[in-house]
Amino acid sequence: MSLLSRTRIQHGEGIDARTVFTAYHPGPRTGLRGSMPEGQMTTTRTIAMLAASLMLAFAVSTVRARTQSNDEDPNAAAVQRIVNDYSERMNRHDAHDVASLFAEDCDFTNMRGDSEHGRKKIEAFYAKLFDGPLKEVYRSDTVKSIRILSPEVAAVDGMWQMRFTLAASGARGPVRDGLFDYILTKQNGRWFITIFHESEFPPPADPAAK
Repeated sequence: MSLLSRTRIQHGEGIDARTVFTAYHPGPRTGLRGSMPEGQMTTTRTIAMLAASLMLAFAVSTVRARTQSNDEDPNAAAVQRIVNDYSERMNRHDAHDVASLFAEDCDFTNMRGDSEHGRKKIEAFYAKLFDGPLKEVYRSDTVKSIRILSPEVAAVDGMWQMRFTLAASGARGPVRDGLFDYILTKQNGRWFITIFHESEFPPPADPAAK
């Protein structure tokens, strides 16, 4: 059996009974005296099909368990709630509520490269934003991946979008999009953002500038 076939079976990628059977039983073998006797070949095929069915069942159950474990993991669900809460609090324009999601010793870097350390400084930073360019902002965050690195540490990444940001003139700016990466830690039973980093996609090129 090839390494590729084994890998596909172990990870449940494109698996079916034919794939498993072919991987584990490529066909009758011949020896110095010619082909395998018909009766022995039938028995061999039957055993191979049974083995293939068992491997198929094992591979499918492994994939299902892997998917369900992420969906049912209470820590992953808690991390998802933190991301949801961040969006909701941003849209309420409440600096104190937003900052309460961060750890006391959080390191914060936004899409413009502005950095702050500690919850109090982060709250002051958001207060300025909500009194200026983010006064009317509406933000949405979409999680792409959650990894529980340990019972007390998790990583999450995804995409964000902001609408209704304000220019210095007070005019609304274009829709802005980017990526986010957070490291969260569990402290006294609660999850907090401990490292916050996001980046922004460049604005689309202006056709008139060509």
